[in-house]
Amino acid sequence: MPAKHVLFIFTDQQRRDTIHALGNETIVTPALDSLARESLVFDRCYTPSPVCVPARLAMMAGQYCARTGNNTNNPAIAY
Repeated sequence: MPAKHVLFIFTDQQRRDTIHALGNETIVTPALDSLARESLVFDRCYTPSPVCVPARLAMMAGQYCARTGNNTNNPAIAY
C-alpha cells in the first residue's frame, strides 16, 4: 500500500471562493487548481477560532484554543 501524504496550506484570509477549481470563474489559480484536481478537497470545514493565529496553532497542536491558551493574534504566545 503506498504511503499517504498530507499537505496543509495555511494562508491568511483565503476563502473557498478565491480558488478557480472551487467555483470562481474569474480568478486564475493554476497551482491550487492542479492540487485540487489531484487531491481530496475538504469543502465542509470548520475553524476552531475566527482569529487566524489561534486557528493555525490549534491545527498544528491538535488542541482547541482554550487548551493552547492562545485566543488572540499575540505572537508572544503563538508557539
